[in-house]
Amino acid sequence: MPSRFIVRNLRENCVYHIYNRGVGEEKVFKDAQDFRVFLFYLFVYTTPIEKIMQRYSDLPRRLREKSLLGKLEIVAYTLLPNHFHLILCQHQIDGMPRLMKQVVNGFTAYYNQKYKHSGAVFLGRYKAVEVSEGNLTDLVRYIHREPGDDYEWSSYGRYVGKESFLDCDIDEVMDKYSTREEFIGFHEDTGGYTKSLEKIRSILIES
Repeated sequence: MPSRFIVRNLRENCVYHIYNRGVGEEKVFKDAQDFRVFLFYLFVYTTPIEKIMQRYSDLPRRLREKSLLGKLEIVAYTLLPNHFHLILCQHQIDGMPRLMKQVVNGFTAYYNQKYKHSGAVFLGRYKAVEVSEGNLTDLVRYIHREPGDDYEWSSYGRYVGKESFLDCDIDEVMDKYSTREEFIGFHEDTGGYTKSLEKIRSILIES
């Protein structure tokens, strides 16, 4: 991957696209439990404690004490079998690095124990690029369309009023549309989507 995707000078109150894939392009998420564990770590580190305890009343204190609430928000996500996309809005400089370290370390420990694996699960450090306001909606559409509309392991459901594992902050995107139906029309506009790929190519990371 080009070195320009290794972000060293992070900024506050900026949106970032984060991407990584399995070592050797191997599947990282092999079954539903694997997807849920990765999302579990994202959930417990970015969600108010009241909501966490409603879902996980026996959550260990060591995880509760690592909360990053207020440091960043998850805007959108898609997990594919061999890679993931996250779109985050970082409010404090250390928000994104801490989240990624905690999530990847937690998931790697789980994965290595479950599959009798040793070493890294993901290919080096995650890749990240800053996303401008003008490119945000096109990028959200891109990561949601990659697997398809009814895909369980993305935030598309949250955007269209259905259930989603994470309570993503959708306001920055949805405020650009008068109605949810207008957003769905944007999402389903294949011609517009195809044209947008050239515009956002520099922030796709995986291309």
